[in-house]
Amino acid sequence: MRLFQRAKPPKPPSSIVRAARRLASVLPEPSVRVRLTPVSRAFGLDISDTSLEGMELEFRRGSLKLRAYNRVLLDAGVVVDGEILQAQSLRSALLSLLKGARPSSFSGKAVVTLPESKVYLHTFEFPTRLRERQIREAIPFEVQGVLPVDLADMETDLLFHHSRDRLSQHVLFAAVPRKLVESYLSLLTAAGIEAVAFDIESYTLARSLIGLRSDPVLLADLGAQRTTLAVVERGGVHGAVSIPVGGTTITEAIKRAAGVSPEEAGIIKGTTGLTAETPAAVRSAIEESLRPLFHEMNQVLRSHEGHTGRKAEGTVLAGGSALLPGLDAAVADATGRTASVGDPFATPAVQFPAQLSEADIEWLQRGRLFFAASVGLAIRGARRNSPEHGVNLLPHAFRQRYVRWRENLALTALSLLTVAVCTSLFVVLGLELLGARFAARSIRAEAEPVRAALQSTRFSSAVAEAKAVNQEVEAVKSFSAHRVDPLHHLERIRSAIPLGIRLIGVQAEIPPGSLANLTVKLQGVADTREQFLDFEKSMRALPGILGVDSPLTNLDKPTAVPFVLNLTLATSPPSPTPSPVLPSP
Repeated sequence: MRLFQRAKPPKPPSSIVRAARRLASVLPEPSVRVRLTPVSRAFGLDISDTSLEGMELEFRRGSLKLRAYNRVLLDAGVVVDGEILQAQSLRSALLSLLKGARPSSFSGKAVVTLPESKVYLHTFEFPTRLRERQIREAIPFEVQGVLPVDLADMETDLLFHHSRDRLSQHVLFAAVPRKLVESYLSLLTAAGIEAVAFDIESYTLARSLIGLRSDPVLLADLGAQRTTLAVVERGGVHGAVSIPVGGTTITEAIKRAAGVSPEEAGIIKGTTGLTAETPAAVRSAIEESLRPLFHEMNQVLRSHEGHTGRKAEGTVLAGGSALLPGLDAAVADATGRTASVGDPFATPAVQFPAQLSEADIEWLQRGRLFFAASVGLAIRGARRNSPEHGVNLLPHAFRQRYVRWRENLALTALSLLTVAVCTSLFVVLGLELLGARFAARSIRAEAEPVRAALQSTRFSSAVAEAKAVNQEVEAVKSFSAHRVDPLHHLERIRSAIPLGIRLIGVQAEIPPGSLANLTVKLQGVADTREQFLDFEKSMRALPGILGVDSPLTNLDKPTAVPFVLNLTLATSPPSPTPSPVLPSP
């Protein structure tokens, strides 16, 4: 018994495997996978300096329904002014956000907001006669004189929309540093999330808090460090500016005025704020810290009114700091227009699922402004093919993957159709060749007995006999074609009988074995001997008569001479006399 066996050497790869490996080594690896279907669903992911908010909505029977949500707080210093400083900590927080989603889990694709402070925005105005291609070619030259950016290091996108009077078209130019986009992409890839669009925060807030209102509205997004101001009209954002005033500015003002710790200042900010319950000194300090914000609000409103001739009638507050009690009234007094705190769950009515408890719904309603940006992102993500709806600052290669899925699908379908047609042709040709081969083999098998019979002795003798018969038939045909009718001879004989000759009988005989001559026997009586001799001479002179024989004559009688003439007639034309061959000189 053998305990050890020699290992068999591995089989060498086949020629097909070697060719595939050689081709794979030559072709470059694709940086972005080709997509053949539109993005059907994506959740909204808002990354701010203090927290992560995720929200996923879906359209059901024409209305929006909440599918999943979660919020995770970030430690200080993980994200500062939109820049990722601690990628590992942010990745852990992002994984916690995905794991704790309720009542369902998030989908693997996300629409992500970029920090407004890092995005360069400018609206250009062009005549309506210019086409999109012409505008895209002109934009780089227009940007050089307006924005201090180098387009070689930026990810850019354009958003087209017509003016209200349709006399011009407004083009929003958006640019963000490529390094920032790459850092966000690396983070999302590490967390297993596929980014389908990078949106702008002001547009996401306009989508969730204002909607498609036709009248101009001032949108104020009060964050922890900065506040973004923009006028929203018919879904478009105009004159967006960002100033360094936010929740931290208010907290610092309360801390200095009240002489309390930052935690206690945060409690005052969230409970009494600008209401009468707050001491006058503290309330005055808060108003003083917000004075630059109020001034910038009035500047944006006047600029929009002077540029378009349309007055914005109100202000919508967003961001966590917008929950400062009494802030809406202070904004209304400072701008002379109405002001209200936005509700992302009410502008497009969002239905809560039955799985959520009353406590969860109440928690969402209380912290609704924290989810304002993520709701705007989720509204976009709920739409079919969301990467095409709005500004998308993804790198060009990634963006084309989602935007050009129709072209990719058409090219793939055309390629598959070409392969199918070629394969069908090859199959048909192969079947035709196979059928011809089988037919040739069958014909060869059927012809083998015939070939053997043709090569046999009996067939050779039969061929010889057939040739002889054919020769005889040809001879008979030739004789029949060239023979002289005997009646013609008899008619000439009759016409040649002179007066004094009486025929008693005519008898024709065909000698056995002869087809060429005919013997005619004439019996009669001549009145005189001279008439008989003349008659015999005339018979000899007739053409077609080969011979005249008189076996029985009674020349002794001068009158009433009985005679018998045997005439030999030719039934075929005489052979032509060959021409003599003369010797050559």
